Amino acid sequence: MTDQSTTEAAAATHERVRLYAGKPTLRSRIVALADGTLQPLEIAERAGASPEYVRRVLFLERKSGGNVPYFRPPPGRGHSGVFRVPRDTAAFYAAAAEERGMTVSGLVADLLRNICQSDLIKAIRDE
Repeated sequence: MTDQSTTEAAAATHERVRLYAGKPTLRSRIVALADGTLQPLEIAERAGASPEYVRRVLFLERKSGGNVPYFRPPPGRGHSGVFRVPRDTAAFYAAAAEERGMTVSGLVADLLRNICQSDLIKAIRDE
């Protein structure tokens, strides 16, 4: 390395340090949000990162011995699993969801919850 390139590299490093001094990094924001009550998807939305990056950061933090709890839903807000709404189904419910100010997945979740609570599964499937 020449003296000029060494000086330029040092100046660039100094500039990066000056710009980021006192600002939390994306990784530190993700770890701070991972208190066990937020799903990785919610952390990603709040931190402005991709869900894959959030999962990777949490995995590496746990692997290196960091005290990062796993997501545990609060009582009464459990998740039994995740399913995807097919595109044709989502398109079918899009207008109804928009009218109600909801997302398609929120509307479908409400519909399923109401069907189960009203014991309408047999009535719907046996027709």
